[in-house]
Amino acid sequence: MKNKLPSWDEVYKDAEFGDVRRNVRAVKIAETIENSYERSASASFEDNAGLKAAFRFVNTPSVTPEKLLGKFIEWNFKGLKCTHALIVQDTTEFNYSWRKELEGLGPVTKEGNQGFFLHPGIIVNPKNESVLGLASAYFWKRDGGNGNKGEREYHKKPIEEKESYRWLMVPEEIQKYTEGVSFTVVADREADIYELFLAQKEGKFGRNTELLIRAFQNRRISGEEEKLFELIKTWEVKGIQKIDIEASHKRKKREAKLEVRYGKVALLAPDKIKSRMPEEVEDVYVIDATETNTPAGEEPVSWTLLSTHKISSLEDALEKIQWYKCRWFIEELFRILKSGYKVEKVKFDTGHALMNWCSLRLMMAVRLLYLLTMRDVEDKDSAVPFFSIDEMELMENLEHRLISQNSKIRRPEKRSFAWAILIISILGGYKVSPSAKPPGQESLWRGLDKLDVALLGFLSATNKSG
Repeated sequence: MKNKLPSWDEVYKDAEFGDVRRNVRAVKIAETIENSYERSASASFEDNAGLKAAFRFVNTPSVTPEKLLGKFIEWNFKGLKCTHALIVQDTTEFNYSWRKELEGLGPVTKEGNQGFFLHPGIIVNPKNESVLGLASAYFWKRDGGNGNKGEREYHKKPIEEKESYRWLMVPEEIQKYTEGVSFTVVADREADIYELFLAQKEGKFGRNTELLIRAFQNRRISGEEEKLFELIKTWEVKGIQKIDIEASHKRKKREAKLEVRYGKVALLAPDKIKSRMPEEVEDVYVIDATETNTPAGEEPVSWTLLSTHKISSLEDALEKIQWYKCRWFIEELFRILKSGYKVEKVKFDTGHALMNWCSLRLMMAVRLLYLLTMRDVEDKDSAVPFFSIDEMELMENLEHRLISQNSKIRRPEKRSFAWAILIISILGGYKVSPSAKPPGQESLWRGLDKLDVALLGFLSATNKSG
């Protein structure tokens, strides 16, 4: 099987937590809670002793997000079999306003609320749109105010002293893994930062890393009177493309018809910073995709993408639009963390412990996305490395109970990813029929939760629990 994710033993075999016994504890905690969805931390453990051991572990000063995640990230890059991958990055906040004031947390977006921020990058194969692992993760808390953004002359600070530097940290950190692989960093509008494009052009991200960023700033363009968004409107439409748009809290899932334009520009430095850095970044390619058949009551899709990839044809432009669509995976990652694993409901009493717990759950959320994006893989025995021998045996037993012998659905190759995901999703409430849509993350995570519970009964019934 390609792009195998590591086991917990592989992740924590050589971890540096200050005591080798903590390596064993990390494995045990991860194996215990991985398939516990929509349950509290306390309900994830069989007894109070297990919960107390986990509490001591995540509160240990030598246990940090960097040490919890480091080997997992290394394994993810080590296992890459593709020659080009997307690195999709974004930021989310975790809000604990429902708790009394806790040590190690800081203010978050809404005034008076406490929490911390997470900025991960995930690895995506653009050819089959599968999640291959975690590329990086940066946790931080604000010390006060609103992150110094209200401070006078904040714009004069170098990018390294601003929160926005996190958008540059991801392409910088992945450089140690670029041998034999090229990367395209994909991000939404918050990453539309002049310094990001400048750093790429100056070679600070190496020769194998390109950018694909959704535009937010209506930038000044070298040699043009119009700014970026007005200039685009003067370009001819190069083609029409229909694409499927995923559902979000703002829109329903639908097929959108997009007018596509593209061209090349040189971005001028913003007035506030142009005195201390090169005044323009040349050879930035713009792809504009605007919806023409927007349903009533819905906002039209309008994506203006800035890329350092050369765009010389409609095919090039459409490829980058499809890559940008993969940004949806990181939204799903955040949804799994908050709605599936409910990390904002955990009752640990320090920010240090909460960040460590979130780090464990982050790896599990990536593993779940990996599994979800493998739902069409029917290679024989492809699921075997991902599941234990007992889990595979249990699923084979469940297949006869969950799917009628008279069912007309197409049955995937036994013990393949497609087969395992189908069994687990049905267990999680997926209504299977010949015309049903593919299973989603909710039926998958609920099915994994039930599989975890059913496994205890199965081991007991087959005298394997001892």
